[in-house]
Amino acid sequence: MLPDRPDLAGLGRTWPDLARPARPARPVRRAKRAGGRPFCRHILKNEAFMDDSARLRDILQRLPQGTVWRPVRDASGALLAEGSGLGEDGLSDYLPGVSFAGKTVCDLGCNLGYFSFMAARGGAARVTGFDVDPLVVEGATLLAAMQGYGNVRFQVADFTSQPPEETFDLVLLVDFIGRGTIVKGRLDAALDAAAAYCRERMVFTLRPVYPLADLTGGDARSLAARYGDDVVHDGRFHLLDYAAQRLADFTPSLLTPPGDPARRFKHAVLFSKI
Repeated sequence: MLPDRPDLAGLGRTWPDLARPARPARPVRRAKRAGGRPFCRHILKNEAFMDDSARLRDILQRLPQGTVWRPVRDASGALLAEGSGLGEDGLSDYLPGVSFAGKTVCDLGCNLGYFSFMAARGGAARVTGFDVDPLVVEGATLLAAMQGYGNVRFQVADFTSQPPEETFDLVLLVDFIGRGTIVKGRLDAALDAAAAYCRERMVFTLRPVYPLADLTGGDARSLAARYGDDVVHDGRFHLLDYAAQRLADFTPSLLTPPGDPARRFKHAVLFSKI
């Protein structure tokens, strides 16, 4: 009601809307996109994706130099990190002759998941990657989500000291066995762990033979005492021969083209359970 004032007399007749009680405001409806999804949810989804991308870039910047071993790309294919494992002591970008189709795959020392994702693209039924570094595992998990690999998961674990909770059809031990593994006496633990996780086959990358000059921190006497005289001779450590002895329940075969086994690059070796 209007106040009883002479100066406002007739106002209700002149502008009747002003003399009526105000109508309650209608609730504002959120705009929707096709399919009935609220537009704001679409925005939040994009923001979440951007947050994941930013977090991944932050992780890559925080990792020590040399940690990222293979190229890292986001969902659009943009290169985020080149990786340091493509030089003379690295493997080429593929594993020839390996069939992943329908297999459960375990990627030991998975790093950022390069070979885990390769197995998924190759038709693996399920892939589990293990790495000891929580930051690396977080980055790999973000990559799997961003690239849509729903059958790939990553787990923080020191697989050389923790017994497996399950076994897998195919075990990958790629970009793991190297000079430090040999000289520091970690080779047996790595080989034994891979065998413990395996039901059928294993794929390793390694240099079949190391000239002793390449094994800085090791010498013929200490290496022979650890691994045996039969694999340390003629100025070389015969790594593949030792692995074959250690893994007596498996038959090894080279997947990469033959050549001088002492050259400074790694070979892919398939170990099939007998």
